[in-house]
Amino acid sequence: YTSATPPITIYWTGTSYIASMYIVPIAFLLIAKTNISFKPLEILGKASFEIFLVQMVWYMSGAGLLYKYIGNSVLQLVCCVVICCISGVVFNIISEPIVKKINSRIITNNLKR
Repeated sequence: YTSATPPITIYWTGTSYIASMYIVPIAFLLIAKTNISFKPLEILGKASFEIFLVQMVWYMSGAGLLYKYIGNSVLQLVCCVVICCISGVVFNIISEPIVKKINSRIITNNLKR
């Protein structure tokens, strides 16, 4: 994606990066006082490991097919992000009950010993 240059980076200097770090404490204070919860972000956060696993498989096997049919690099990136996020969340939803069941069996087997 060396040919894709996001518009925000054209005017982005080294000092702007440091100045942008001030937004983190300000955002924390605003969120803590208003008690805002952003459900889609929470879902992506909980499924972040599964999204990572899906990315590894996707970029090694499926992304080449997408690149064949879509020539625009920005559109390729958007499609890859959407595919990986949706697949990762679905993978998380499917695997969560299975992992809980396995963990409960391990715990009960350890208690029996």
